[in-house]
Amino acid sequence: MPDVSIIMATLNGASTIGKSIKSAQDQTVRDIEIIVVDDGSTDGTRDLVAAMAAKDTRIKCVRLPQNIGVGGARNAALVHATGEWVAILDADDWYEPNRLEVLLKAARDTKADLVADNLKIYDHVRQEIIVQTNYGQNNQVAQLTAKTFLDGDNPLRRHTMGYIKPLIRRKFLTDRNIVYDRTYRVGEDSLFVAEILLKGAHAFIVPGAYYIYVHRISPTTRKISPHSHSTVADPFGLAVRGCNELLQKYGSTMDSETRRSLLNRRWIFAGGGKYKEMRAALSTRQLFKATRLVIAQPVILVFIGNIVMGTLAANARALLHLPTTRR
Repeated sequence: MPDVSIIMATLNGASTIGKSIKSAQDQTVRDIEIIVVDDGSTDGTRDLVAAMAAKDTRIKCVRLPQNIGVGGARNAALVHATGEWVAILDADDWYEPNRLEVLLKAARDTKADLVADNLKIYDHVRQEIIVQTNYGQNNQVAQLTAKTFLDGDNPLRRHTMGYIKPLIRRKFLTDRNIVYDRTYRVGEDSLFVAEILLKGAHAFIVPGAYYIYVHRISPTTRKISPHSHSTVADPFGLAVRGCNELLQKYGSTMDSETRRSLLNRRWIFAGGGKYKEMRAALSTRQLFKATRLVIAQPVILVFIGNIVMGTLAANARALLHLPTTRR
């Protein structure tokens, strides 16, 4: 049994996946397997992965006949995983060489079911790391609960905690039959982690950042990455649906503070839907409708302020080379 199964889902990732796989191969933890699920690619992804697998037996290729989405593709990878631990890696992101070593040590020291690290946020336009998250505590491993995760996973945060790519004990997943909900084309990570925590996982987050996350939207220019496959028409509505499903499944067993955090998260995402509606009204010059929406949902102003201040701050750090730590 390998120490870690690294699972990767990819769709037309030929231009990025080579670097991602190489970062997995170069881990200081050598006893790993890398399971790449090709989710119906039509470019050269399959040939590239096959060529890398021919040179490294730790790489396993799983080819799906048609696209089923990242959640379904990761479920396919989990079926083939044999490691004690499971780690997630997106096909356009990469690891620092010692990432798994750091997470495994933390997991074993704390007897955890799940351990996550912080993220180095990569701007695909500037082609550089411009900011680093600061989840948890600065200088020590901190406990991660369902409440702290839900509090940190909403669009009012510049970098929501839902972006984390944790290391998870595979037995915890199989014993509790936890898989990705394949009906979610975005936000599947958040729902997956929330379920793990709500089912009682002993979880922690380390202070360092060892995962390089290529943000879908450039923090400095707001341009969408050409490698993004997120095409959901109403992501805020989908997130509200996820909150409702969590309430239905776990509402009777979660404590009152966690329930309050989940209800607050649902309210914020509902406000995000109104923010999107306000933007649509402005684009068609329906100023009265846009004003009425802001008056009815003042949280819209927070969304606007966050985007403006986040863009200004990201540009300032990039131009002045300021320290990258940021919540």
